[in-house]
Amino acid sequence: MVGIVPGVGWECIEGWLNHDELATGHIGEMGFKGFRIRVDGLSGTETNARQIRDAILALPPEDQDRPLVLIGYSKGAPDILQAIVSYPELRERIVAVISAAGSIGGSPLAIPGRTKRPGHHEIRAQIRVHGRRRRRDGQPAATHPPDLAGA
Repeated sequence: MVGIVPGVGWECIEGWLNHDELATGHIGEMGFKGFRIRVDGLSGTETNARQIRDAILALPPEDQDRPLVLIGYSKGAPDILQAIVSYPELRERIVAVISAAGSIGGSPLAIPGRTKRPGHHEIRAQIRVHGRRRRRDGQPAATHPPDLAGA
């Protein structure tokens, strides 16, 4: 089974789109049962993590033992990761998480206290400065994923 968690603002624009569940239909063509997990498009990850847990636990009895792959688009990816961290009962069901343009690790556009949206060149400059950019606690910001070989 494949569950899809949409990104920020999805519920605000889905009525304008003629999507007809294209993603879940495509997943079905590949031989998998697909479904969309509804989350609040403008809520935080904790709220959406709870909604993801509730949707998974509410699956029909015939789907309860099926392995589950979750695809998170944009903010849907951190929502999924928060659900896995906050609700350990989900861990044995979920066999994979796929991030599609996931906003993992935040976004330069979401830096608190910023009064204007940075230009593309400013964002690229922040990303390119390997090890010189600092977090709020003064430590160097990570510019690449940690080595998970031993995880």
